[in-house]
Amino acid sequence: MKILITGRGFDSLGNHQLGLFEIDQALALRQAGHDVRFGAIDTRSVRRVRPWGSREYTLEGIPVFYCSIPVGAIPRFLGEKAQHAAAKAIWKRVTADGWRPDVIHAHFGSGFLFEGKKHGIPIVYTEHFSAVNTPNPSKYELSREQTYYAMADRLLCVSRTLRDRIEEHTGARPHVINNIVEVDTFTPLPVSEKEDGRFLFAATGNLLPEKGFGMLIQAFARVKKRVPSAELTIVGQGALARFLRELAEKLGVSDSVHFTGWLSRSEIAKIYRSADAFVLASQGETFGVAYAEALAAGLPVIATRCGGPEEFVDESNGILIPVDDQDALEQAMIKMTECCGQYDRTAISRTVRERFSPRNVAAALQETYEDLFREKASPEKKLRVLVTGRGFDSVGKHDLGIFELDQAKALSEAGHDVRFAAIDTRSLHRIRAWGRREYLLKGVHVFYCAIPAGSVPRSFGQWAQQHAAERLRNSIQATGWKPDVIHSHFGSGFLNVAKSDGIPYVYTEHSSLVNRETVPTVELRWEKDTYPRADRVICVSSTLAGRVLERTGIKARVIHNMVDIREFTYTGRPAPGDSFRFVATGLLIQRKGYDLLLNALAEVRKRGVNATLTIIGEGKKRSSLESQIETLGLEGTVRFLGQQPRKVLAEEYARSDAFVLPSRRETFGVVYAEAMAAGLPVIATRCGGPEDFVEESTGILIPTEDVKALEEAMVYMAENRESYDSAAIAEYALENFAPERIAAKLTEVYKEIV
Repeated sequence: MKILITGRGFDSLGNHQLGLFEIDQALALRQAGHDVRFGAIDTRSVRRVRPWGSREYTLEGIPVFYCSIPVGAIPRFLGEKAQHAAAKAIWKRVTADGWRPDVIHAHFGSGFLFEGKKHGIPIVYTEHFSAVNTPNPSKYELSREQTYYAMADRLLCVSRTLRDRIEEHTGARPHVINNIVEVDTFTPLPVSEKEDGRFLFAATGNLLPEKGFGMLIQAFARVKKRVPSAELTIVGQGALARFLRELAEKLGVSDSVHFTGWLSRSEIAKIYRSADAFVLASQGETFGVAYAEALAAGLPVIATRCGGPEEFVDESNGILIPVDDQDALEQAMIKMTECCGQYDRTAISRTVRERFSPRNVAAALQETYEDLFREKASPEKKLRVLVTGRGFDSVGKHDLGIFELDQAKALSEAGHDVRFAAIDTRSLHRIRAWGRREYLLKGVHVFYCAIPAGSVPRSFGQWAQQHAAERLRNSIQATGWKPDVIHSHFGSGFLNVAKSDGIPYVYTEHSSLVNRETVPTVELRWEKDTYPRADRVICVSSTLAGRVLERTGIKARVIHNMVDIREFTYTGRPAPGDSFRFVATGLLIQRKGYDLLLNALAEVRKRGVNATLTIIGEGKKRSSLESQIETLGLEGTVRFLGQQPRKVLAEEYARSDAFVLPSRRETFGVVYAEAMAAGLPVIATRCGGPEDFVEESTGILIPTEDVKALEEAMVYMAENRESYDSAAIAEYALENFAPERIAAKLTEVYKEIV
């Protein structure tokens, strides 16, 4: 297999670890019999002393193509351009002799991702970056990494903690393949051969704040008072070198703390053979190679729960402590001096050799590449689907476009190659990023375009939609990707794109404007122009499909919206409370009928039913609803939670007894379905959507605008809650609205026209 590994410049003056992880992989793959080349890009500043320009050389049998462009701390977009220019130059040299890789495996940087896409080479990307391994990464870093993930055919990362962070921030779930440990270099020395009379702690890493060396020296100074034989050797170099030496001198332990500067791996291994234990109080690691190398040498380790070491440090080989806890560090070091002899050094080393040896990691990488090749060669037809919809997750309206994105994610999880094109034509006062962007969200590659059209004449709004669609089409085509089918929601911008490019077109109707007995003339004209030109029309409810058939003669397929069953799950009935807890969710607007709900609640309480209501949502009617609550004397009975993410909704549903929303009009009513997925019986109106799925076993249907019927339904629900089987309600929602069910129905539609 021909493999191009790409990463940072390495073995450079001033940073002997730069690019080491990547070259380790390249060497391991070559030893496994593959034809490997290495592309190294070094964009550090001029202060980092090393040769500039391009070089070619061989390292242990691997051709290395090196390019150094000293850009340093310039604006990041210029740094990206430098990466791309370097990658383009290296690609020409790598392939100059006719060699062409079967796969590009990229680490650190986007330059080769673009080259891979341009030349149709499968791409594997490994995430090592510690900036992603935080609760709140910067928007720039997150956006940049999302772009990288979207371009990769396979996404890897180096630890389970990092995988979980990536999924939390982006929705992508990478496969974990750990870094390599040079197990032939780091070998254990029998305890009987070690020197007596002193207890030596070893620590290795960049002398930077995030490695925690300052806290380590302070803890060591306190340990030294209780264990006079203790010594500490620190291997590494960095910005804090002088400060740390001065700190050791200030604390009176300069004779016992030894600084070696940078050492080679063989020199570090020699220190480990004379050491008793390894300690490093790092504040953040995505893996922690230094810990793993020490374990390979048979040393028990003291590590922090900082993101990486938790994966391989346990009671059998060391001690885990919290981050930034000097007292815990001191106690762990003292404990280590007392029980170090109880660790089985041979067993510690053997476990690491089995997990992180070059041979085993290379085998895992080879399996990843082969799996990717098998997928691309599979005779089973996986469709390239472009889902289009509104801009979403924007300030002021956090649910905008979420239905469309859910669908794109479900189709991707069903095995299709999916892209999402989001067009945002809302007005200027809707705060969001204007222009075009690309990023990854919920595991889907997103192409976003915002044109602040707002409440302009319909003809201009349609032009804005069309213009945005063409710009996004060009951006998508620039990646070398072309859809087999375009599936649009909300807006016809991509209809003309599909027709001009000869791509089958599916349109899903959600609009509440369509779900009326009378429709504005301009809307009716738009419907009659759009529906007949689509290859298939889908509606999200039977009522909506009936309206479309009645007005246009087009018979639409009914496929409901989906429910994120990973967020909304039944976890058991809540413990009985002092009151019956109703919950309602939706925008605080006239159409949702909250005024009717408050009037009904007041009457319910007059009948002696101790009912409370939690309202989740935000909107322009909030102030009038708060005034209505005061007028009805419902203070303390109704609480507003405002706009909340799905996770909070699910938590509130788990604490509630029933869901109620007397909406005046819905095309589907996903909030009812989400509540049912959480096991709640629902009270809904016959308003256009809920009629498809609310029945006697799952809740109560009432007429719209009927406060008395709503009152009776709420009283009945409070008095007869036990007659509803929550587990059965949740199962009903799962069978009808689970993403895989909806994705299967959509796939059937696509295959009819592709």
